[in-house]
Amino acid sequence: MKNKKKKEKKAFSLMEMIIATALFLIAITTSIGIFLSTIRANNKINLMQEVENEVRYIIETMSKEIRLGTIYYDYYEDTYGLDFQNPVSTLALLDNADNISYFALNGDEESSGIVQVDFSDSGVWSDLTSNDVIVDQLDFYLLPDFNPFAQDAEFIQQPLVIIYLEAHYNNSDDSEGKIKMQTSVTSRQYKK
Repeated sequence: MKNKKKKEKKAFSLMEMIIATALFLIAITTSIGIFLSTIRANNKINLMQEVENEVRYIIETMSKEIRLGTIYYDYYEDTYGLDFQNPVSTLALLDNADNISYFALNGDEESSGIVQVDFSDSGVWSDLTSNDVIVDQLDFYLLPDFNPFAQDAEFIQQPLVIIYLEAHYNNSDDSEGKIKMQTSVTSRQYKK
């Protein structure tokens, strides 16, 4: 008879299985953490892009109106007197056809954080921004701070508007998510 040797089966011990399972769980937990961080970063970037697109739209709309028109100095003289101080909260413009338009943050005073425009000088304000973006600050610096078109004006200067705007996403409590933008725009009109 042949000598039958029992073949010994090789297998993992209980301790080896516990260690392997623990290492696998650590690797999976780390991977999930990295994945969730990536998703949060991607969402934050998408929100910032949305805010940036809204801010860019606001600035471009105002810039177009400034370039095609000029500052309506009579509004500022009537509202603030001859010596108004920069910055102002409302931008009043006069186009080639002598139509007056206004840009303001919360122009109708019922809105909060919305840039609004009144193209017809009727007091009817239209929103330029969506409810997803909150504009925290909108200031206009008018240069010169006197009417260069007045008959008694000493200097001949091209009207310039500096626009300063701060905005953030409506659902974001992050101060990192705030966008600050400033631009200078000159009027193409000049009449003396």
